[in-house]
Amino acid sequence: MSTNTRDERFERWWAEMPESKLELIDGKLIISTLAGSRRIMREILVDYGPAFVLPMASTELWWKALREAHSPLPRPETPAEWLEWADSFDYEPDVTPAGPRGSAKHWRIQNVLRWGLYHFAEATRLGRSFGPDFVIRLGEDGPTPDAIFIDRDRLANLRDRYLDGPPAIAVEIALEGSEDQDRVLKRRLYEQGGVPEYWLVEPEELKITFYRLQSDGRYAPLVIGPQELKEIVDTQEDSIEDSIYESGAIPDLSLSILQLWTMDEHDWKDRWRPFVPVGGHPDDMPKIGEHDEGITWDSIPFAPRVDLQPVPISFAEYISWCGRAKFERYGGGLKIDGTEGTRRVAGMLLMTLGLLDVVRLTQPREWVVFLDRDRHQATVERRAEPFMPRAKYDSHEFRKGEVFYHGEVPELPDVSGYGDTLEECEQNLREAIEGWILLRIARREAIPRLKNL
Repeated sequence: MSTNTRDERFERWWAEMPESKLELIDGKLIISTLAGSRRIMREILVDYGPAFVLPMASTELWWKALREAHSPLPRPETPAEWLEWADSFDYEPDVTPAGPRGSAKHWRIQNVLRWGLYHFAEATRLGRSFGPDFVIRLGEDGPTPDAIFIDRDRLANLRDRYLDGPPAIAVEIALEGSEDQDRVLKRRLYEQGGVPEYWLVEPEELKITFYRLQSDGRYAPLVIGPQELKEIVDTQEDSIEDSIYESGAIPDLSLSILQLWTMDEHDWKDRWRPFVPVGGHPDDMPKIGEHDEGITWDSIPFAPRVDLQPVPISFAEYISWCGRAKFERYGGGLKIDGTEGTRRVAGMLLMTLGLLDVVRLTQPREWVVFLDRDRHQATVERRAEPFMPRAKYDSHEFRKGEVFYHGEVPELPDVSGYGDTLEECEQNLREAIEGWILLRIARREAIPRLKNL
């Protein structure tokens, strides 16, 4: 692959992929926005094909989804008629971009606030702070703010994988294209969830809004807009009016607007910044080592409840199934906290979108070929067999006595197999190769032939 091709793919990835967030909002797995969730489901189907999600619903339900999503006429009854229809059906999925994934301004402010809050908590012992990817439970919702501060009284609600209730402060840093998510949806969520303070930073708009919860349960906003920010930055003084924000939720927590907006990165020599130093602090912290661990990984076995229409995800399912929001590309496609994490995200996206929407995200011919796999199985096995003797395997010991195997074929760099035993790895690799070949057949793409065989 040429450098230009790689650059173009990276630029497309950056422009069209959503921010790395996995949040449960209104029973849906939201990846930055609902458009982001749809875009990631599309990416999973492009990279891995229908085989990745077909086992999560019955064959009959998939056929029904395909029929209701596209209303083919005349109505196909047999797999052969379905294939004939798919071959003649000119279809282009409608999937809007959901990026950009991030910006330098976003990350700079996130870094400054995240580490500033961390060192403020360490120095004052007034609570604890967490950065992105940490879940707060607000009823059945599970947002992951860009930063949170948990005061001492709320530490008793800290669980292994989430905070069971509102933090004292939630912080969101808006990205271009997702501003309404933070201005409207997140504001409503944090207000109804009883979060005392919500800080919304909008770098592109040159705007900061501090929402404070009032006695009537509603937020009152304090807005610092472009004109005020420009005055603060141009004056370069913390002493001018409105340049210091004093939190109402955490006593002694005061934020320098000037430093927040002008620091290039967190100042490790002056760890208080962008917060204003305070004097005394409590001598001890409440013990949090012996606490209720709450809902943990696999508390509920992974079994997504899938139907034609969206099915709400419960908070318990979300916490039991959802891993880290670590988005990477390797081993032939998108990985979200590894292969298993990607599979679980795909299952929750099936619940979020419903099968009718999911089958519209890729070409109907792909669904038809995979649903009628038996028709092509002999060809698939014949084309896959020459690759298996070329496979190379290695093993890794992650913990003492726990070995993990990986296998790949040099001629197929986008296909890998994994397993806890060599036999399991070999079987997984064979299935991966066969799935890759079937996807080439469904897309009418060339299958490489090995030389010297």
